[in-house]
Amino acid sequence: MGSFLLTPRMPPALVARIKVSLAGKRRAGTRRTFVPRISGAAMIPITAILVAVALMLMSRFMTHRELEQARGELLQRITAERATLPPQAAGFLPSAQAWVVRMAGAWEGDLVSDELRKPGALQARLSHPALFLRGDLHKLTKPDQLMDAAVASVKDAVLLCLSDPPESREEKAVLQKIRGANFAAALPSVHRYYDAEAGLRLLQPWWEAEVRAAKELKLVQNLRAEWMRAPIEDGKHAALAELLLVVVNEPPELEPNAEKGDGRRPEERPHAIRMGIVDLRAQTVLLRLRKNVDPSAYAPAMRAAHARAITGCQFAMEVRDAVRP
Repeated sequence: MGSFLLTPRMPPALVARIKVSLAGKRRAGTRRTFVPRISGAAMIPITAILVAVALMLMSRFMTHRELEQARGELLQRITAERATLPPQAAGFLPSAQAWVVRMAGAWEGDLVSDELRKPGALQARLSHPALFLRGDLHKLTKPDQLMDAAVASVKDAVLLCLSDPPESREEKAVLQKIRGANFAAALPSVHRYYDAEAGLRLLQPWWEAEVRAAKELKLVQNLRAEWMRAPIEDGKHAALAELLLVVVNEPPELEPNAEKGDGRRPEERPHAIRMGIVDLRAQTVLLRLRKNVDPSAYAPAMRAAHARAITGCQFAMEVRDAVRP
């Protein structure tokens, strides 16, 4: 019968009532599933959190995409500019840097090639494309400071007096030559070493590696700004140079009898200047010369105003004397 409460002898009507009663109890005892309910007020912060997370993920994605795009564009520019470099540009900057450091290093002794001793040979050579750098010894011996030295170095009295010296070494003649002179116009074929240092350094493998390694958009943007400022075209032109002229200012000599605190700057004191002329194509030294210069005899006002030009012109005349047959 399905239950011990029912017996065969019970009247049908009673059996029916008992079954109805039992069915109701079963329904009442059925286990109900709990469905949690979240109020509308609780949904507000949850929704806000989900939106914030979504925005953060989207921002990261957009930043990463912008980073990759900016880096890719910069790398494409590097590749494109390299493709237009002259053949001799390969290894040009590292080679020039090595020669600068060597000329500022341990002195190897004076040398004047037989080629430069021929009449007019120096002027003929200086009419070819060349790079000029003048700086203090302590900066030129350190490769990581060459850029600073290059920024400060401009065409000066050394070049002017090499090409067009004063009539004599007398103070009046030297000052007449250098005062108000347009040094930039001296030897038009000679350009600043800065053009090579600033224009070619961004095409070197190490700079490309720096771009590839940049993991932040801000860093790539800074590198791109540096690229936009770089004189790339000047660097390409500099790579055509056949000569490198390096002029090194040594520290001033000790002056036991000099008054302390006399206000003279290092360039106003007696010191040595070196010059190296390198054939960049043949990778040979054409001239290596070291001479002492001293502007002390000049009037203090003139010496203070023109010391660098005075010593540069003095040294240039020594170079001209050294190459005479």
